[in-house]
Amino acid sequence: MNRRLHLTLALVLVFALTGAARAKAPTPEECALAGIKNPAQLTSFIANLQKAVRNGDKAAVAAVVDYPIEIKLGGASRRIEDKAAFIENYDAIMTKAVRDAVLNQNMGDIFINRKGVMLTDGAGEGRIWLGVVSGSLCIITIIN
Repeated sequence: MNRRLHLTLALVLVFALTGAARAKAPTPEECALAGIKNPAQLTSFIANLQKAVRNGDKAAVAAVVDYPIEIKLGGASRRIEDKAAFIENYDAIMTKAVRDAVLNQNMGDIFINRKGVMLTDGAGEGRIWLGVVSGSLCIITIIN
C-alpha cells in the first residue's frame, strides 16, 4: 500500500511539473512544428493582436489577416477578399466569443500542430488559427 501511495504521488508530481512547465510560452520545438521561427515571434504577435482587439483597432486586426479568408457569418460561409471588407464586417467577424478568445488567451493554453496555432475560448473551442504564410505569421481562420 505504501508503494502505491508513493507511485501515485510520483505521478501527480510529474503531471503537476509538466503542467507548470507548459503554462509558459511554447517551446522552440513546438513553434517550429507550426513553422514559427521562435517563441518570441508568437508571443509578440499575440500581444500585438490582443492590444489591437482591446483597443478596437479594426485596421490593425485586418492588417494581420491572410486574404482571402473564409469566415462563417450567421451560419453561412463567406469569403472576405481584403482588408476593407474585413473592416466593414468586423463586428460580425470578431464576435464577443472571438474577441474573448484573443483577449483571454493564456500562452500555456495554446494548441500548436503542423497546421498552425489555435487560440481558444474559455470552453476550449478554437476561435482563431494562426499560420505562417510567405514567412509571416498571420490569422488564417476565424471561427465565430
